[in-house]
Amino acid sequence: MSYFNVRIPGLPMTVVQADGQNVEPVPTDEFQIAVAETFDVIVSPPDDRAYTIMAESLDRSGYARGTLAPRAGMTAPVPPLRERPLRTMVDMGMNMDGMAMSEGRGAGLPPEPGKMQHGKMDPGKEGHGGSMMEAAGPIVARHGPDQHGPGNTTVAQVQRNRLGEPGIGLEGVGHRVLVYSDLKSVVPYNQRPPEREVELHLTGNMERYMWSFDGNKFSEVDGPIPFRYGERLRLIMVNDTMMEHPIHLHGMWMELENGHGAYSHYRRRRGALGVSLPPSLPYGVGYVPRRRGNALRRRALMTVKAQCILALTGLLAAGAAMAQETQPDGAPADWPEPVADSQIYTFFQGDRLEYNSNEGKDLLIWDAQAWIGGDYNKLWIKSEGEYQVEDEITEAAELQVLYSHTISPFFYAQVGVRHDFKPDPTRSFGVIGIQGLAPGWFEVNAAAFVSNDGDVSFRTAAEYDVYITQRLVLQPRAELNFAVQDVKRLGIGSGLSDAELGLRLRYEIRREFAPYIGVSWERLIGKTADFAREEGGNISSVSAVAGIRLWF
Repeated sequence: MSYFNVRIPGLPMTVVQADGQNVEPVPTDEFQIAVAETFDVIVSPPDDRAYTIMAESLDRSGYARGTLAPRAGMTAPVPPLRERPLRTMVDMGMNMDGMAMSEGRGAGLPPEPGKMQHGKMDPGKEGHGGSMMEAAGPIVARHGPDQHGPGNTTVAQVQRNRLGEPGIGLEGVGHRVLVYSDLKSVVPYNQRPPEREVELHLTGNMERYMWSFDGNKFSEVDGPIPFRYGERLRLIMVNDTMMEHPIHLHGMWMELENGHGAYSHYRRRRGALGVSLPPSLPYGVGYVPRRRGNALRRRALMTVKAQCILALTGLLAAGAAMAQETQPDGAPADWPEPVADSQIYTFFQGDRLEYNSNEGKDLLIWDAQAWIGGDYNKLWIKSEGEYQVEDEITEAAELQVLYSHTISPFFYAQVGVRHDFKPDPTRSFGVIGIQGLAPGWFEVNAAAFVSNDGDVSFRTAAEYDVYITQRLVLQPRAELNFAVQDVKRLGIGSGLSDAELGLRLRYEIRREFAPYIGVSWERLIGKTADFAREEGGNISSVSAVAGIRLWF
């Protein structure tokens, strides 16, 4: 499901309805439309020729086209796809203090000062900033300390009134673009002030594909949010993600607080029409529940959706417990959960499956990992080793079996066991470590090991992907090993024992399959190097490598 930017080159449009509700006519040349939105426009072609109706996807990956013509068989030129837009610091909700922007209660500001549960409203301030930020709407709220847990990766440090912005990719198109603050009802609606407010943050974790409200998935919400019959309720939705989200509430009128007071635009209640929330936007909508009983509650609480490619499901859970106790309108008692967000998943990655050539000593090296589990808890299996081709012997082989638990949006804590099958003698270890994505997009894996003989050691590895093109990726990698005690029978000395640096260039034929070539440098250090010299061995080597990286 996609967002589209819709225009008819050479032909102005006049918007007269939005989601089936009459609005004051708005002349425009283009509008951005989300899933579940509708706009009715009037056009008056001045010439006896064909026009192209161009619906360009927001990411510029494709388009849909139609033809408006006085006679069948006529066509018009199709404009080329425009440049793909990029997210900005405004979309990230970043607080650019020092590049000060206007702050204050702009048109369409949902809450009154001090009313937001997660953030603190700012009094009006004036400022001037760099050109990068000047087009952004005013700051209307700041996020509180709540980060919404491991189910959320980002928060909008500041929230802005973005109802007057044309949408990503349409900022500098050079013609008129419809914005939400343009929509003004032709008749006044409910002017009764809201009796209470409910604030919900749209949250998500793209690393784990978790989507939620306030950081809670559908299955994690244990109680309903009651909407009382006849009350006037303000629902404040804060988009903490870096992408637009369409969202709607079945069976309810939504009054968009877009700065027109009693003439603010209404969205009709029948069907699934909704609103679009840009990144870092606090959005206020007014509701008046007009039906009694569980049918209303189910409709109001269980069928809130964000219908887009990122299916937000958190608010669906608000009525789940209620529905289990008393089903509305005679629904079956075994009515299934509408969202299956606690499934078991599997993953395998062969990070290094490679041939290593060094001064006539040819090795086959593997470094792979796999897991099975849910969003928070997983069983993780890791294995790595070396096989010497000429002598047909396995020089090193280890296996780790770990329990992994999500401790932050990007990191897992892991504990379990490790067994070294080679070199002889075999050894077993207890393992405790962390693995995840560090700031700067470094993949990090660090672990401590305690052997069955009481020897303590540490290992840390990090790698980073440098995208030269969308398919050609350069990956630097580093690994360090430390030992607390000497283990002379294995040639291991205390302190930093060895280091490995590698540089691999892969071509992703598919994201899941990429051949690569590279170079690897290894060196024994400290006492470990001394033990190797005593045995007449090398302490440093440089190898050419070639292999494949795959995952599924």
